Amino acid sequence: MPLTSEDPFTGTWHCNLAKSKFSTPAPQSWTQYITASATDLSVREEISRAGRAPATVSVSAKFDGKDYPVHGSPAAEVIAYTRTVFEIVGTASRQGSVCLRETLTLSADHKTLAMSYAVFSGEKELLSGQAIFERAELVETQRETSGPRKE
Repeated sequence: MPLTSEDPFTGTWHCNLAKSKFSTPAPQSWTQYITASATDLSVREEISRAGRAPATVSVSAKFDGKDYPVHGSPAAEVIAYTRTVFEIVGTASRQGSVCLRETLTLSADHKTLAMSYAVFSGEKELLSGQAIFERAELVETQRETSGPRKE
């Protein structure tokens, strides 16, 4: 299936904390801004955690399996990406050792993005989880149609 100019990964994605499974304390909020094409990827993540300053992590890369610099991450220096039509796979490294593997899987209706991840120290997997993201336009529509909240 060829990719069009309107790549289904492109968009603003908000983490649905209730549907996600974290092996560490969940962030207060997590938003991904993704621009993708058949050959390229640009990601900016904004993550807020209790008791910490908000973090912004960004990367611009190609889907060629080569390392590209990661900016703003305390864990990863570089990441390499590959993709199929509905899946992006990233392997991040720090000081030459794999520190993170992530797989982003897009739902068939393009409304949900599941990120399965594992964090490593050397060969040992330290933690893993799955973050569920919903397309921002969908989240805003749900808020508008749910009506005013009752206190």
